Amino acid sequence: MAHLDEPARLLRDAYAGGAIPPLRAWLEPTDAAGAYAVQAINTRFWESQGRRIVGRKAGLTARAVQQQLGVDQPDFGVLFEDMRVADGGALDPARCLQAKAEAEIAFVLAMICLRLRQGLRTWLKLSLRSTQQSRSLTAA
Repeated sequence: MAHLDEPARLLRDAYAGGAIPPLRAWLEPTDAAGAYAVQAINTRFWESQGRRIVGRKAGLTARAVQQQLGVDQPDFGVLFEDMRVADGGALDPARCLQAKAEAEIAFVLAMICLRLRQGLRTWLKLSLRSTQQSRSLTAA
């Protein structure tokens, strides 16, 4: 994985210096595992710099966009606090290299976990109630 440290650094440097050429010297265009490894290196780096993960994202969710880019599945990543645009807020175009619009779904993990926990509690209550009713019927 050490061979991926250089492309990871180049991507981080692009935030300050602008667009960079494709990373084909390190990654084949179809090397999803390598790309996710670079993403993991940068995620660990940015967390060590104090950036906080607030959610996850899925991109390239539309089949038409996947076909346009020659991929056959969505891509996944992290959302850091400084990337979040508040509900009703505005994205500063100066923060974008090549501004394009594609609807992407962002998952705030705390909300998902809360809903799952509430659903699990409801299921457990119903299951317990059903078990108790079943026992009372067989005892009678």
